[in-house]
Amino acid sequence: MKKSEALTIGLQYGLSKKQIENVVMNVLSLDSKEYFLLEDFEDNHLYEISKSFYKLEQKEPEEYVYKKAEFYGHDFYVDERVLIPRNETEILVTEALREINMTGNIDATTLIDIGTGSSCIPISILLALKPLKLHNVYAVDVSPEALEVSHINRDAYGYTEVLTQIQSSLLDEFLKSSGFDIAKNVVITANLPYIKKDDFEFMDESVIKFEPDVALF
Repeated sequence: MKKSEALTIGLQYGLSKKQIENVVMNVLSLDSKEYFLLEDFEDNHLYEISKSFYKLEQKEPEEYVYKKAEFYGHDFYVDERVLIPRNETEILVTEALREINMTGNIDATTLIDIGTGSSCIPISILLALKPLKLHNVYAVDVSPEALEVSHINRDAYGYTEVLTQIQSSLLDEFLKSSGFDIAKNVVITANLPYIKKDDFEFMDESVIKFEPDVALF
């Protein structure tokens, strides 16, 4: 199939040229230069491309369609099991890094991220601290589905031995047991749900329709 034919199909779905280009690059794993040089591609990719066109037509967030969201300068895997990272949450990472550095002894500091979702917060902190290392990092979420996504990102960035995932409502599991390896200094981050149930007045329709309720309400 020619690239121009994919463009025609995408336009029929009411998508912009930029959206169409992003879909093709995502499905074919191309960068912008490779896409520019592309003339045609195998027909067996058409199904995935058309499926992505349809999802975008239905106003599904691009991050879910592409299974990727940028946060704090890094790409994270996301899907419908977790909230899409917001730019304003980057402020939390910056403040946490300031607190961690103020401890004066980073390798004697434990980080606990509550409501971790994709784990973009603790992983961004770990990446920013390189080559310095925290004593231990816990990614906590009440949702086992969210922890599956956390697991994907943890392994993708090579933090399998550093970042421990805990299914817990807030700090319940830590309060029940003394078996956790907690350092002298503890920094807790939390980007928790703050919207009242059924309070949809100021929410975007795509958020209500596609993002997980457990991460919103």
